[in-house]
Amino acid sequence: MGLRGASPGRGSIEWMRSRRSLAAIPLFALLCLTLADCGDPDLAAPGAPPHIASIVPDTTQAGVPFNKQPNGDAALSVNGEAFAEGAVVTANGAKLPTTFGNAGWVTAVMPAAMYAQPGIIAIQVSNPNGATSNAVDFNVKP
Repeated sequence: MGLRGASPGRGSIEWMRSRRSLAAIPLFALLCLTLADCGDPDLAAPGAPPHIASIVPDTTQAGVPFNKQPNGDAALSVNGEAFAEGAVVTANGAKLPTTFGNAGWVTAVMPAAMYAQPGIIAIQVSNPNGATSNAVDFNVKP
C-alpha cells in the first residue's frame, strides 16, 4: 500500500503495516502535518486558538437585511485562521447556526431580531476544543 508520488529513500520515512508493501511519506509532508499548517487553509495547527481577521459585512443599518436568506435572516462571513470543523460563531455570546468552510472561513446565520436595533454585536468563533477567538465588532447603525 503506497502513497502516490511518494518514493522510498532519501528524504522520506518508510514503514510496514502488517505484512503489506512499504509506504513512504516525504519528510517535508510529515513535518508539515506535525508542526504547522504549511500555508494550507484546510490544515490548522493542533490546539491553535481561532483568530478572526475580518467579518463580511462588518456593519449594517438597524432592521435592514444583509445577505438575506430565504427565511429573512442574514448570512455573515467570518474570515481568519485556525477554525476547526464544528466551530460555532457567537454573537454577543449567543450561538449562531454555523457552516464550516475551511480553517480560514466559516459562515453564520444571524436572526433578523439580532440586528433590529442599533448597537455593537461582538462576533467570536469557538472551536469544539473550547478555544475561543478574539472578538470583532459588528456595527448596527441607527
